[in-house]
Amino acid sequence: NPCLYLFTGGLYQDQELTKPRRDVWLYSPRNGWQGLAPMKISRVHHTVCAVDGFIYAIGGLDSNNRLLTSVERYDPVADSWRFVRSMPTARAGACAAELNGQLFIAGGYGDSTEGASAITNIVECYDPFTNRWMQRSGLRFGRCNASLTCVGDALYLSGGLATDRNTMDTVSIPDVDIYDAKNDRWRLSNYMPRGVTYHSTASFASGSMLYLIGGSPDSGQSGVECLDTRRNVWLEDFPLPREVLWMQRVTSRDVAYF
Repeated sequence: NPCLYLFTGGLYQDQELTKPRRDVWLYSPRNGWQGLAPMKISRVHHTVCAVDGFIYAIGGLDSNNRLLTSVERYDPVADSWRFVRSMPTARAGACAAELNGQLFIAGGYGDSTEGASAITNIVECYDPFTNRWMQRSGLRFGRCNASLTCVGDALYLSGGLATDRNTMDTVSIPDVDIYDAKNDRWRLSNYMPRGVTYHSTASFASGSMLYLIGGSPDSGQSGVECLDTRRNVWLEDFPLPREVLWMQRVTSRDVAYF
């Protein structure tokens, strides 16, 4: 039966982010919500990705606001977590997706030599069968809070935040890049329609269609954008019931939940 997994991060109280949490919840239409085994580490601003029936919680910030390299894997059958090999680069605000049975993680922000958080362009790939991480070609430029989606045999990186080279401000961007796994290369594929810029969107693929839902630099977007990747053209958007921001998604049996 279709089901939804919820991995908690931090909670807002009096407009302040509280300590990260470890809770994991499962929703099914038949049984409603039920608690599952908690993650081994409390995390916030981490990313999750499903590969071959397992769910991975990757990086983020711990309860002391430190960047994490640790990765843990959830087994839904055993309702248990175990650590796998840590990724080489500590980061939060990254995005991840599965491609050809491997887990790709891209961008995010990490430590810089000046002691502040720096947006990174680093891309790393985890092979579950060998429990090894490998570095792949970096993004064209550093991006965090972007969306990474597998469409066919390619990865699409949509929107996100980047550093403006002229002002050094952090800005929301309209770029949609594509990753060619055969040649290990990223290239610009398209821009968001109508000149809009997005970060913190939810995304999913259905066939050759890439859907981007919500997200915005300042206020939630109330539309759904759809890119026909075969023709590389945007289709007419359609509205959401309300404006949304900072969304995440998970898919189960080709159904997307937000």
